[in-house]
Amino acid sequence: MISQAHEVLGHYGPQKTADYVRHHYWWPCIRQDVEQYCKMCPVCQMMKSSTQRVPGLLHSLPIPMRPWESIAMDFVGPFPESSNCDYLWVVICRLTSMVHLVPICMTTTASELAWLYIHKIVCLHGLAGTIVSDRDSKFMSKFWHETHRLLGTKLLMSTSFHPQTDGASEQAIHSVAQILQAMV
Repeated sequence: MISQAHEVLGHYGPQKTADYVRHHYWWPCIRQDVEQYCKMCPVCQMMKSSTQRVPGLLHSLPIPMRPWESIAMDFVGPFPESSNCDYLWVVICRLTSMVHLVPICMTTTASELAWLYIHKIVCLHGLAGTIVSDRDSKFMSKFWHETHRLLGTKLLMSTSFHPQTDGASEQAIHSVAQILQAMV
């Protein structure tokens, strides 16, 4: 039962696995048993990366006033192709840390991405005031910039692999990637 819970949670770790198991079972040494299982899990040993803080100064962003006022986005992949999609577009609310995962293809264009943004994010949450992203070619395209200029959205660009800009979204993206890698 520990192994099933651990897999269902995407090999997330002993604390969340123990909490999940406690909802359904109880025995005297549940915490120690779950910790021991997680330490010995071969998938976890392969997939877990260092959690040490990245050196460098924190470049804080303003705290949003309402949910989905400021979002962050990035791509995770490539993954094995499924339904003609091999990447995930991760869009996260910077205030609530709610995440939307949108399957896309590596060849998705900026205009297709803008259409997906309107239909998958804006329709559910309204227009964001600011979008934090790295300098991916899709986010740097003239089409993407012009679309957001017309929508009144301010684009905030970070440098690639620079989690100090928006640590919360980078952590969420890291967690999504870790869970998906463990399951694949």
